[in-house]
Amino acid sequence: MSYSNWDELKARINLALADRWAARNELHEYVLGTPSVALDRDPEKIPLTFLTKPQNVDHLTVLPRRLTKSDLDGQSLEKGKQNPSLNWLVHRACYLADRGRIRAVFHAHIRSIISFASQENIAYEEWFAPQYHPLSMPLVTEEACWALNPNEGLFMLPIVEDINPQGLAKEARRLIPVCNAFAIRNHGIITVGRTIWEALGIALVLKKEAEIILDVMKTGGRPRFRSKESVQHSLSPRIMPPHFRWRSYNQKPY
Repeated sequence: MSYSNWDELKARINLALADRWAARNELHEYVLGTPSVALDRDPEKIPLTFLTKPQNVDHLTVLPRRLTKSDLDGQSLEKGKQNPSLNWLVHRACYLADRGRIRAVFHAHIRSIISFASQENIAYEEWFAPQYHPLSMPLVTEEACWALNPNEGLFMLPIVEDINPQGLAKEARRLIPVCNAFAIRNHGIITVGRTIWEALGIALVLKKEAEIILDVMKTGGRPRFRSKESVQHSLSPRIMPPHFRWRSYNQKPY
């Protein structure tokens, strides 16, 4: 099979490799979950053509040729290939969030994120009230602050309810303009990046963060979460590595 250019072939190889790695490491399973990357070359414009996994393709067996090109509406541009899942509406909302800077979206069902986001824990609720919002995951490490990269006013991983694709797209329109990720109760996580590897990497950092918190709770301990002031200090231009400061809101100081 021939492709329109070398960039598309590289994008197919990288997306297939990242997707299979994620499945083999139990970040998602079977045909569930959707990764995607933008194929348009200009990072200053909203992308219009994407590479993604059709909804009927197994993550463990995906190959570059089995991926499909789609438009902004999630319609496959390749004859004989299925469209991505209905959660493409969330991907669309993410791509429209930051002036074309977002070039990849990763939607996965990470066990530790789901465990944290879906619990009802009296002790946990007592620790958080009134300082923390119940639908959020406070941060422990500085690396998680950099990966989440929240705008001013947000200092935790947001958690939204597991609602229909239209509702999740609405939440993405609200949250992705001000951070790189949000979790979905009883469902999984959405992350964004400049490449599929960056979007996957952000998911892995937040996966570790949830695991740290759950490990502390398992031993009967109380996690020592970062305050809003601590998170904002970690995100300051003096502290935060330049590599992480690629969002439009990073152009202004905190």
